[in-house]
Amino acid sequence: MDPAPPTGDRPPDPRAAEDDAEASRSAWRTWAAWSSIGIEFGAGIVLFFLLGSWADARWGTSPWMRVAGAAIGIVLGTYLLIKKALASDSPRRGDDAPRPRP
Repeated sequence: MDPAPPTGDRPPDPRAAEDDAEASRSAWRTWAAWSSIGIEFGAGIVLFFLLGSWADARWGTSPWMRVAGAAIGIVLGTYLLIKKALASDSPRRGDDAPRPRP
């Protein structure tokens, strides 16, 4: 007579493997989305700084257009960062109810 296998030696559930794979893909998507923020932020500052440098060379206003360009890049980068952070909060709520207004 064959002894019954111990209860801890059950075959793996294929649904659990699928859930693990989906969780891993989701984690990578989240990481990729958030890692792009630094690149967007830096690129915006550099782009507007270079536009300010061009304007300084054209109009002879050195260094004020560079400073203004960098400031605009910082403001827009911060705006995009906050916008993305608020948008990422929405799916975690789990419901489609509108947000309460302050």
